[in-house]
Amino acid sequence: VNQRSKLLEVNTQYDVFNRNGEEIANILQTGQSRFKRFLRIFANFDQYFTHTFDVTDPNGQLLLRLRRPSKVFRTTVHVYDSLNQQLGSIQQQNVFGKINFVITDTSRAELAWLRAENWRAWDFRIEGSGTTELARVTKTWEGFVRTIFSNADTYVVRIHNPLPEPLRSMVVATAIAVDLALKQDARGFGA
Repeated sequence: VNQRSKLLEVNTQYDVFNRNGEEIANILQTGQSRFKRFLRIFANFDQYFTHTFDVTDPNGQLLLRLRRPSKVFRTTVHVYDSLNQQLGSIQQQNVFGKINFVITDTSRAELAWLRAENWRAWDFRIEGSGTTELARVTKTWEGFVRTIFSNADTYVVRIHNPLPEPLRSMVVATAIAVDLALKQDARGFGA
């Protein structure tokens, strides 16, 4: 999952690639008013806005929709299917130390946990029942120039074995949830 680099970011966009480097999806921020785009240029109020992202295949067919309501400290990302039916939520549990998220279905039953392996929150384990690792999300180093001039990040999602729905879609959405929760509202070196 590669966020597109922009010097002036008004609409956040990501490209999703498979392990062979083939583009399999695009993620585009949608539904922003002119006022919100204006504020994104001149102020850093992103965390106080609701953000919606459409995940589409290369032909533009909607696959998933992600909605992050406004936040103050902890982030929640709601995940919807292509028919706009909610699949579940990814909820940040803490703001200090090793960051953890819980992945829940629509009845708020726990499906999995997303646990940071260090305080920098670059590497996450996705654990099912017990401590069985289902997948891993890793933020990669994007390079010095990209870090200085952009807040664009790149994430690798590794799913170890096939997962049932809705867990599979929720795990795919975790890279965006981590970026929205921890990286988009922070600026500068290594945020």
